[in-house]
Amino acid sequence: MKIVEFIGPISPPFNGPGVKNKIIRDELENKSVLYELYSFNTLKKNFLFQYFFHVFKNISVERTVILSVSKKGRFILSPIILFLTYFSLKRCLILIPAGGQFHVELRQIPNFLRHFYIKIIKSYTKIIVETNSLKIGLQNLGVFSIQIPNPRKININCSKKKIIDEIKVYFISSIKKEKGILDAIDAVEILNAKGLNVKLVIHGRIMNGFESEFSNKLNKSPNSIFKGGLSNEVVISTLNKKADFLLLPTYYPGEGLPGVLVESTIAEVPFLVTRIHGIEDYFTEDQSMTLINKQDPGNIAEKLQELIFNTEKYNKITSNQKLIKQQFSVSNYVNKIL
Repeated sequence: MKIVEFIGPISPPFNGPGVKNKIIRDELENKSVLYELYSFNTLKKNFLFQYFFHVFKNISVERTVILSVSKKGRFILSPIILFLTYFSLKRCLILIPAGGQFHVELRQIPNFLRHFYIKIIKSYTKIIVETNSLKIGLQNLGVFSIQIPNPRKININCSKKKIIDEIKVYFISSIKKEKGILDAIDAVEILNAKGLNVKLVIHGRIMNGFESEFSNKLNKSPNSIFKGGLSNEVVISTLNKKADFLLLPTYYPGEGLPGVLVESTIAEVPFLVTRIHGIEDYFTEDQSMTLINKQDPGNIAEKLQELIFNTEKYNKITSNQKLIKQQFSVSNYVNKIL
């Protein structure tokens, strides 16, 4: 029987690549009657030894290797995986680079290394990317890729919501300055100063070095509450049941298509986001999303206020979310990559 080997960081902890990988790995398990699935979590210290031993025991087999890693991982592991699987009876190597900056990273390394890695990457059977800008960037380097959006499991019947007196805006992401959390807090305070009753509910992992600044900001912002991490299994249901809006004013340079925007779409909760890589590949302004300016709390507050009072626009966005959500199905994703 063919074997499938999945290699990458797998949540917890809950970060973008780890969550995406867990969703893909779980869907692979659901389909594993078609193959034997082996999973290697790169967050474990001995994962490379485990994989080496596994390959040594299963040299002459038909294998599909899915390498889904971020910056450091792809540069280290892509040549190692190519070498270790050389004697396979038949192999299909799939590289899923996290984020939207892989082409930029390749251009930033010395010429001899760039040529080496491009040759390695071209030896892979499929490169799966999330954004059109990354697809074009790799194409300009001579690397062909396939664009498929960040996937999620769709298994929820969404309830129709009405905005009531207390408006709940959710922020679900890694908590660091570049994700725009301070701007989100300021925007909510602006709205409350105008007499609206808006609460910002914050979920995520506080990144090292940002604890003090974040804590000080929260202490001065009575309308924002930090609720810690949120298991990925309950993000969609939490948004659907409790949130009126999702807010992600990110200016993090490595952003691809954040999974929380997909989750917000599946939950049929309108989201406000900055113009990041890939966002307009899948969403249309004022139809299925609302765009906001980077590092501009006043603009965020203005766009939020418009959505709060414009019921017709709010309902149009939720209706369109219902129409487009199936493109993010993890079942479709796995069918396309295998």
